[in-house]
Parts: sequence; structure tokens; C-alpha cells
Amino acid sequence: MKKNITFIAFFLIGFCFYAQQKNKTDKNDIRAARISFITEKLSLRPNQAEKFWPVYNTYKNETYALIKAKNELQKNINFNSLSEQQAEQLFRVIIDKEQQIYDRAQEFHQDITKVIDYKQILKLRNAETNFKKKLLEHIQKKKN
Repeated sequence: MKKNITFIAFFLIGFCFYAQQKNKTDKNDIRAARISFITEKLSLRPNQAEKFWPVYNTYKNETYALIKAKNELQKNINFNSLSEQQAEQLFRVIIDKEQQIYDRAQEFHQDITKVIDYKQILKLRNAETNFKKKLLEHIQKKKN
């Protein structure tokens, strides 16, 4: 009996570790594919890429954190116990997060113009949209 419990425990730990590693691998694969896709679509020269990716990654990480915080606020609303005053406060916090996301985008666009030209910025916006579409298509194909 003790051996069975130990075996099950090791199996579950191994499975959890594998799932976490696979998730990290998937994220790394997606990150690498995004870098390759955007670099190609923008025709980034090596000296541009060297300056571009730190600015872009910082922006994406900060924006992701803000969006995640905003979504958490919205996800955890208990409408049954929420007073009108609490709703107003929560609404203002959510709007503030949205303003922070907008402000960060403005800062990013100011920063990125020092690295790439406006035509490349437009290509970047297009490449991000196209990458998301291709990623969703890939996920759909994997499911089927």
C-alpha cells in the first residue's frame, strides 16, 4: 500500500513537472516564432533588432501586467454584494488601468521611433495582428 502511494505521488509530481516544462516550452516556442515573424516582416537589420527587442519586450511585459491586473479586477467582481459606491470606485480603478495602458502605448511609440521608422511601426502593428491570427489558426489545427 505504501509503495502504491509513493508510486502515485512520484507519478503526479513527474506529470506536473512535465506539464510545467511543456508550458514553458510552448511559451518559448511562441516567443521565438514571434521574434522571427516580426523581425522578418519589419525587415529589421541586426543593429535595429539589437535596439528594437529590448524596447519592444519591456513594453509588452509592462502592458501585459497592466492588462492582467485590469482583467483580475473585472473577473473578481461580486455583483451581489457590490454597493454603488464600491462599484464607482472599482470602475475608476479599471478606467485608470486602461489609461495606464494607453499612456504606456504612447510612451512606447515615442521610444520606438528612435529605433525604427514610421513605415516599420505600421508594419509592426500589422505583423502583430497577423501573428495572432496565425497562432490562433495553428491552435485550431492542433485541436482538430
